[in-house]
Amino acid sequence: MKKRNSITGLLLYSYHATRGTTLLILAVWILHGFIMLVTGDARIFPNLTGFGIVTISCSFMLCAHKDNSTQWNKCQLAMPIKRSDVITSKFLSQLFLMLVAITLIATFVGLSMVFHESIKEVVRNTSLIVTSSSIGISLVACALFYPIIYTIGENKEEVIIIFCILGGAAINLFILVMGETLNFSNITSAALCIIISVALFGISYVITKKIYAKKDL
Repeated sequence: MKKRNSITGLLLYSYHATRGTTLLILAVWILHGFIMLVTGDARIFPNLTGFGIVTISCSFMLCAHKDNSTQWNKCQLAMPIKRSDVITSKFLSQLFLMLVAITLIATFVGLSMVFHESIKEVVRNTSLIVTSSSIGISLVACALFYPIIYTIGENKEEVIIIFCILGGAAINLFILVMGETLNFSNITSAALCIIISVALFGISYVITKKIYAKKDL
């Protein structure tokens, strides 16, 4: 099995393992999107963006619980799959679902702006900070989750997911508060959220691969 095929297979496994939860999250999110589209209520936009990017992109983290309950971690050792491919698929799934969420958000917000003039001002004033911080929360949550789960987190996935999302929110909020304190522009603060979160995501990927390579399954 080629490397790219093994990673594709692992991504498909993650999807099927968490399909019910992922589709439920998508359904709730799409309902909020239609409400904003029909009513033109601009107050929905921040929640729609934050909820969409964070919860949709983090839904594959629930696959960690499935791995333990089905003993998938042990079964995969008998297959032509590298341990590094397993970790790569976890981090790629986060990025893929984030892209899906951003695409859906852009679609709903774009359509809402066409039919409701009042939304344009809200989007113009808040979209940069809300979107960048939501992306940052998702990336940092993933960066925290996998090193912890593969070190001390067996059978504690639900609690750790909440802790990691809150940790991601705290780090990005700190960046925004510091940016405001230092009188940074919104563009600079948003860029810092993305840059720092991407850096943590990349560092976590390297660390997690090393941890998983030595993990006794």
